[in-house]
Amino acid sequence: MNIEMHLILVKNEDKTEQIDSYKINNGIWKIKYHNTNKEYPYKKEDVRFLSEPKSIDPKINIVYANDQPISGINKILDFGSHIRIIFNSGFKKIYKSSEIAIEKTSLSNAREGNTFEYLKTLANAVSIKLDGDVSFLRKQYNNLTQISPRSVLSAYLGKKNLITHTKQQQIIFPFGFNASQKAATEKTMTSQLSMIEGPPGTGKTQTILNIIANAVINNKTVAIVSNNNSATENVMEKLRKYGIDFIAAYLGNKDNQKKFFSEQNRTYPNMSDWVMEEEEIQSIKTYLHEEQLKLNDVLESQNRRAILKRNYLRFKPSIVTLKITILNQVIRSLI
Repeated sequence: MNIEMHLILVKNEDKTEQIDSYKINNGIWKIKYHNTNKEYPYKKEDVRFLSEPKSIDPKINIVYANDQPISGINKILDFGSHIRIIFNSGFKKIYKSSEIAIEKTSLSNAREGNTFEYLKTLANAVSIKLDGDVSFLRKQYNNLTQISPRSVLSAYLGKKNLITHTKQQQIIFPFGFNASQKAATEKTMTSQLSMIEGPPGTGKTQTILNIIANAVINNKTVAIVSNNNSATENVMEKLRKYGIDFIAAYLGNKDNQKKFFSEQNRTYPNMSDWVMEEEEIQSIKTYLHEEQLKLNDVLESQNRRAILKRNYLRFKPSIVTLKITILNQVIRSLI
């Protein structure tokens, strides 16, 4: 059967390509598969026949399966309750519609698309040229063919408001924190875009580690990028220190990629004792929440103390000067 025109599910399995012909007698499906003359009978409820799918253009649409983007798509065939994805490699897969989200790329919007084209043209003029007339930065823009409408870039191109999550989840701090690091982590987990600044030694890496921990515990993935290897290596070293570097892939340049894949031995830590019952997880979250409320009071007290100390040091020279002035006046009055 033509898989681009039909979808036949036999006991919830896609058998379309394997079926040569079929017929229905008295509510019974009789299906003949390729390379056999035998007809196999099936009850009516065991077979679903779907046809005339809606074709969706993969060039202007982004597909997410269970909230994860799918790439390398050649065709998207929407059969209603199910969607068939045909990949560039020739591989085919059926998804339930409830497992799939499809959104149109922001570049299909005239305003955002024009702004993006302007930036591409500008990039070609200001960046270092690589091959011919194409600059390095322009080459990166050319590789960006789709932009999710829920992304920060889409908001920037369309001058849209950034998304803020009002419902704050339980935040954990396994790598420690102070007041500013705590606030930075919490804002990162509730805001679409966060900018954390600070001189060396102020705990930016520690904050990144706490952000990673919160992303992982909520089944999210994290990409850490930098314009130099030392910054990302610093994060990796901290993960090694705590014995959890196996959750990360240190990639980046070709040497790092080659080293990472050559060292994979397909052995992983035994994490069976990491699994907890939902009741235990909720109990821990409740305990953490209560302890964090106490820590908030302590951190607030520390902040007040720091402010008082700063004010004291600021006014201390004035007090000393005042004392000296009074003493001089007393001495002059005695002379």
